[in-house]
Amino acid sequence: MDIATDGEAGWELVEALPYDLVLLDVMLPKLDGISFCRRLRKANNQILVMLLTARDTTTDKLMGLDSGADDYVAKPFNVQELVARIRALLRRGNMLVSPGLTCGKLRLDPNTREVVYDDRSLQFSRKEYLLLELFLRNQHRVFSRSAIVDQLWSLGEDPPNEDTIKSHIKNIRRELKSVGAGDFIETLYGQGYRINPTYLTETTSLEEPTATRQHRLDSAVIAIWERTKGASLARVEFLEQVVQLLQLGTLERLHSEKAIEHAHKLQGSLGTFGLEEGSRLAHQIEGVFQRERKQPSALSADDQQIADQQIADQQRQLAQQIHPLVRALRRTIEEQNTEAASVKVTVPSLSPSVEAEPLARSMLEERSSLTDAKILAVDDDPQILAVLQTVLESHWHLTCLDHPSAFWETMRLAQPDLLILDIHMPEMNGLELCRAIRRDVEWNWLPILILTVQADSNTRLQAFAAGADDFVTKPIDSNELITRIINRLKRNRLLRHSSEIDELTGIANRQQATQALTQLLQVASRFEHPVCLAVLDLDHFRQINDRYGHSVGDRILRQFGQFLKQKFRADDVVARWGGEEFVVGIHGIIQADGVERLATILEEWQSVSSITADGVPLSISFSAGIAQYPIDGTTLQMLYRTADAALYHAKSSGGDRILSAAWQPLSTTPVLALDILIVHPEDEFIHSLFMPSALEATAFNGSKKHDSNSLAQRQNP
Repeated sequence: MDIATDGEAGWELVEALPYDLVLLDVMLPKLDGISFCRRLRKANNQILVMLLTARDTTTDKLMGLDSGADDYVAKPFNVQELVARIRALLRRGNMLVSPGLTCGKLRLDPNTREVVYDDRSLQFSRKEYLLLELFLRNQHRVFSRSAIVDQLWSLGEDPPNEDTIKSHIKNIRRELKSVGAGDFIETLYGQGYRINPTYLTETTSLEEPTATRQHRLDSAVIAIWERTKGASLARVEFLEQVVQLLQLGTLERLHSEKAIEHAHKLQGSLGTFGLEEGSRLAHQIEGVFQRERKQPSALSADDQQIADQQIADQQRQLAQQIHPLVRALRRTIEEQNTEAASVKVTVPSLSPSVEAEPLARSMLEERSSLTDAKILAVDDDPQILAVLQTVLESHWHLTCLDHPSAFWETMRLAQPDLLILDIHMPEMNGLELCRAIRRDVEWNWLPILILTVQADSNTRLQAFAAGADDFVTKPIDSNELITRIINRLKRNRLLRHSSEIDELTGIANRQQATQALTQLLQVASRFEHPVCLAVLDLDHFRQINDRYGHSVGDRILRQFGQFLKQKFRADDVVARWGGEEFVVGIHGIIQADGVERLATILEEWQSVSSITADGVPLSISFSAGIAQYPIDGTTLQMLYRTADAALYHAKSSGGDRILSAAWQPLSTTPVLALDILIVHPEDEFIHSLFMPSALEATAFNGSKKHDSNSLAQRQNP
């Protein structure tokens, strides 16, 4: 751990060293924490950031999260909770993955080196790609030729002349012209190049005005309150019945536990609907019951009748504390003005700062990029679930579950990208579910957000220790909830992308391919379809690395990976297995068709030339071995070993060829050292060829071997 006492000193450290996390105070001299965080994100630095400050208002939280922070802790803080939150962030890993760059319909992914315009893939050389990336990272800047050279050519390289820069720009324009964007890069004569401003206007527009969205949300929440108000009154009615039993001294423990549960639900739901006084009263009622439950019994009488009387007296005393609270609670609910019911549920607002519009636009763009995400919310309070549906369903696919008994079945059906859990639920509480998920091999990656009415530091500590990633308290503040969901989904998507994609080639890595191929075989087994597994290897690749350097080798690998990706269907599996070895899983074809398919691809690949740093063109071949499911194996391991053996034969035969697992050489050791072998079923034809000559020949008719000392020289062979 390193320490800085002002923002500028901290910035110097972050620029110099690769930290995993920044614990950042908001009120810092020289450079405040919010500006520090915005500067990090503007520089595309995805280091984890946890804000630490004494300012705990909702506006401050939103400004911190909108600026790009991953979490927010208010002073004074519990040290154990702080450590637990840091562990929760670090458990997801520091994402050293750059976000995609977008301008209009053009999108460049720095992680996979893919460039797409209006869903159409574009191909560029390394320098052309870097030049386009430079423009996208500085969309309003004009670059002179000398500035381009300074940015893209290192000190050890010979600087190019003006014609080289012109050539790169021309090639970029030619590729963009093929998709209807030939004027994307504009020339300012005497100044340099920039992105044509007409393309900068093609950005995602803000949604409908905040006031309009807020009014719509208010109406929806009021409708929910009117529809579910009876449920809140029913809970109050139960508490009134409990008071009557307390007054009679006949309350059983089961009813006491149920009263705590009803008061707990009222605390969360009433606050969400704007009944803050009702939420406070429900919290008091729950606290009285909790204290009474924890107090040790003072009964000492041996006589059962005396003991029963003591219990009854205690319950009457408890009734005197709770009765006025319950009466006030009913009055608060019955007198509530429904027009105020939406106080706590607000549309994500535009922060009232100078940077309000950019922040709001950024938030909306991030949310729109995650619209395919699926969320599962588990809470036994139907009112809370109804509010979550109103707030979240317009942004994401939401599944609600009001009883944890069907949790695992719902998980398998919903396949969520994020889980929202309440803590207090019947049979299994949220913390127990959280621990079970973290132990589950299939779901331990799932981001978990705890949504509960309990805001004490001990509950937070327990939640993070159980494996939660984030913690939001009821009443629901949709600003904070949506922002936290966006941050969690975005970071988790980056994490999963980096763990499944080979960074160099942009196609699936070995881990992801293993899962995909296993699923492919399962589908093939169910429907009795054939599957071909091909193992490919670039020929003489080590010599290329040794002669031209690893940068050339990396470019060839990247080019080959993208080439393969384009040549196969979306439901086929294309992956880099390691080094210069690739695997392809092809569904629904037999081995012979697989060999023919790959042979065609081999011919096409040999026509694709790579250029070395010295301008030397390279034409590189590959070899492949193919195995077929289920003929050559019924498991991925068996198929791989069989295909790899066929690849070995292809490589040992000189490479540049495709061999199936069924291929066998005609003979492992030649019978004679031959120059010419003639195979024909008719003996007479063979004998007619053999006349005295200086050549020795052997003919084979399938059953007999004919030797001759000569081969006739003919005018018309």
